[in-house]
Amino acid sequence: IIGYSAEGHKIDAMRKNDLVSLEVEEIKSVNNWRSVNVHGTFEELQGIDAKYLLHEFAQKVKKLVEQKEGSHPEFISEFSSKLYGQGIPIVYRINIQEITGKYRNS
Repeated sequence: IIGYSAEGHKIDAMRKNDLVSLEVEEIKSVNNWRSVNVHGTFEELQGIDAKYLLHEFAQKVKKLVEQKEGSHPEFISEFSSKLYGQGIPIVYRINIQEITGKYRNS
């Protein structure tokens, strides 16, 4: 899992303790939901690796928007320059160790 963030509390916390988790939920109602929980380790990326992965991330978001909405988002081509205009983002990877999930559909 690739992510990025500005410097701040979240990045400081992950640097101090590299054991992290991420949860994604989709809730349609009390009886119709699903969730996935990922456990892994935080790895801060730098240099060319970070730039490359940030570019790949932007391209995949662009492709997803094109597939889902049938449009060609121009904002994606400006993605990297806007990020760097706000200060250099911290690019990181979560190295997955375990994935669990639950759902209810009744």
